[in-house]
Amino acid sequence: MLDDTHECPVGGCSKRVSFHHWMCRQHWRMVPFDLQGRLYRAYDNGRGMGIQEHIEAREACLHAVEAKLAARS
Repeated sequence: MLDDTHECPVGGCSKRVSFHHWMCRQHWRMVPFDLQGRLYRAYDNGRGMGIQEHIEAREACLHAVEAKLAARS
């Protein structure tokens, strides 16, 4: 059987998420809307996977979550 999930990319999070999603719901809600939109646009229904714009958008989303988590500590 093929596993169609992956681990949330946020450090310390072990939640499994569908391959249709990049982060778990808890962490995705921490991403500002403008960055969410940037990632969706770069993804372009899968056509943008792996291009520089998509990679940079993913990194920006991840950094935004990490910054919010660090501010809580």
